[in-house]
Amino acid sequence: ANTTDPKAKLKAIYNYVHTQMAWNGDEGIYPTMRQSLKKAHDLHKGNAADINLLLTYMLRAADLEADPALASTLNNGAPVPTYPSSTQFNQVLSYVHIGDEEYLLDATEPTTPYTLLAAKNLNQQVFILDKKNPRWMPIKTPKISKSTTLIEANLQPSKQLQMNVQKSKTNYQAVNMRQTVAELKESGAVKK
Repeated sequence: ANTTDPKAKLKAIYNYVHTQMAWNGDEGIYPTMRQSLKKAHDLHKGNAADINLLLTYMLRAADLEADPALASTLNNGAPVPTYPSSTQFNQVLSYVHIGDEEYLLDATEPTTPYTLLAAKNLNQQVFILDKKNPRWMPIKTPKISKSTTLIEANLQPSKQLQMNVQKSKTNYQAVNMRQTVAELKESGAVKK
């Protein structure tokens, strides 16, 4: 409500769904709450279809061009474009078109920002369920991920070595680090 900028709306809605909904670990192309996505929203949990369809409909409610996209995760195998059967898909994503940019969103992964598609979904192409123009869309090559370590070492007059180590990670490297930290207790994370 506070912005008219489409990208700001996209980010705000994605962050809302991303933080408010807990993924139950199930993929699937059909919602578990078949009677209403509102029920999944009220429970704050659901499968991938519940979460990403809710995301799609919230984006549409904000006047963004959004459609569901059927995907096949890496462990499910590559989809076959010549035979688009629903059985080859096991995941629903949200497709958004803003100006010249296209986004594929998956709000199920708590450590992944809206600018990255979860690594499990990087499987060649998706099928966009657009009423006017249903189509295959290739998944773009992921952004380069970097890990940088900066070490500053000072030899003190007392012959002790004082060190400062800074690590910086981007994109999938950062996602992997956030997942590792989330799985550890705070003291374990600091030690690791």
